[in-house]
Amino acid sequence: MSATMSFGIQRIDRKDFQVLSVSGYMGNSECAKLESHLVQIFGQGHRQVILDFAALTFVTSASLSRLAKQARWLEREGGTIQLSGVSASVGGLIKLARLERSLTMVPDLATAIKSMADIKPPGLPTGVGPQKQAHRPKKPAHRGARKYRASAFNTHS
Repeated sequence: MSATMSFGIQRIDRKDFQVLSVSGYMGNSECAKLESHLVQIFGQGHRQVILDFAALTFVTSASLSRLAKQARWLEREGGTIQLSGVSASVGGLIKLARLERSLTMVPDLATAIKSMADIKPPGLPTGVGPQKQAHRPKKPAHRGARKYRASAFNTHS
């Protein structure tokens, strides 16, 4: 494996927020490692996270979707995830996948740190990590609607 294909995460602890510098190639298994770090951070009560992608060389759309899910959960818990140093290709993929509503991008780490310093940290967590929604069975179609649809094809009067 070449140096550009390796994956790394460096955690920088700050008083009111956490920074995870992500480097290399991020596929599904690497994203799982990043999610594990995020769950650990959330479990420690931190709700403000910067993901520094300045050294990220490649990311899959599936990995970005998983991060968007984490970001939406954290937002519901009163927190935020910001992506800094996003390359043009990764930013284009985020926009193509329509994930820019869930994944906030800022130009660089300094901008992200400044914006996080302006955010007041929330209270302690109510849970750790996003939970899967309970499966709800589909409601059966209204019986009258089925009869109506069947009668629409009835040619007998």
